[in-house]
Amino acid sequence: SRIRNIVMLCVWMVGVTLVYAGEIVVPLADRGMVSDQGTCNFHYKSALAGRDHGIYRNFFVFDLKQLSSQQVVTAATVIMEHPAWGYSSPDGHETFVLHAVNLDIENISSNLLYGALASGPEIGRGTVSNTIAATTLSIPVNAAGIEFLTQCRGGTATFGGEVVSLTDESDVTECLFRFVNPKTLGPGDNRIVLQFLDSAP
Repeated sequence: SRIRNIVMLCVWMVGVTLVYAGEIVVPLADRGMVSDQGTCNFHYKSALAGRDHGIYRNFFVFDLKQLSSQQVVTAATVIMEHPAWGYSSPDGHETFVLHAVNLDIENISSNLLYGALASGPEIGRGTVSNTIAATTLSIPVNAAGIEFLTQCRGGTATFGGEVVSLTDESDVTECLFRFVNPKTLGPGDNRIVLQFLDSAP
């Protein structure tokens, strides 16, 4: 890919050897949602995004501890499970955007968290249609997201999600990811598929 070629060229210029190491699946460590009124319960694992008696943004935390500082991320795709009946909108499709979140979300107020989930760089977006129920949404991670994931190696990476195609009609329900299991995280939950290179001096 173009990103992989750029990475290999830059590293070659500084005299580092890269060996392609393959692909790994990064599991979901946590998820949640927060409203524009600052309502958030970190023990409630729902992932509603959009408008439903308030406007909600969601967040997803991924565990990158299996990536070392010697591994260079070259490509990534976020795989998002969308439940049956998870789409509610009079429109045939909505646009969902993921942002990088550089804050410790559990140590800031809910009011600040709502803004933080959409204030970082956009790292990817997808169009969600009313036919996506009970299937998956794949969002390719852009260059800013690859850089963010690389910076998060050995720790966790938090993505904030928002629906950016809401109408101005405040009484119209337009939301995604309804009815996500609010109590548990399972093996079929959201994940990132990463491609990476091993570097050696």
